[in-house]
Amino acid sequence: MQAGLATPITIESRTLSDGSTADCYKIVVTGTPTDHEMGPWCPSNIYDDATAGGIWLENGEVYDVDGAFVKNLATFYNDDTWMLYNATTGEITKTTTETECDEAANPNVGEEYENYCVECLPSYVEDLTHTYYIPSYSQNRCNSLCIFNRTWWRSRRPRNSYKYRTF
Repeated sequence: MQAGLATPITIESRTLSDGSTADCYKIVVTGTPTDHEMGPWCPSNIYDDATAGGIWLENGEVYDVDGAFVKNLATFYNDDTWMLYNATTGEITKTTTETECDEAANPNVGEEYENYCVECLPSYVEDLTHTYYIPSYSQNRCNSLCIFNRTWWRSRRPRNSYKYRTF
């Protein structure tokens, strides 16, 4: 776990969604996993097997992005404009730099990046971190205990008692 931390875990006082404050663990993690290698996402050639590519999600289905899948995208989408490879060499057209990744991954991609397999490497976002704040103890712990105690005390008070203990 230590390898995935951007900074050591600390404790900070934070305001919770209900307006109360609590001591929380501040956990800052890096943007890349430490327990496995990431990628590749795009095969280099239409003859590559599934180990050379990632996955493709479509309508809740998962497909291996191997060379054959890329070669058959026009059939898959019933659209002849899907041509992500050189028909002569079988080489798949893909991004190879951070700039190309930024430009090709844009939802309003320019013509120069149409029909690219977009491969954005983890090294492009090495400085990406995410911060989590987790209360150091359950905020409902006292509330549940107090409700339990109140119920317990009231159920055991003398029947003729007009006073009972409240918490």
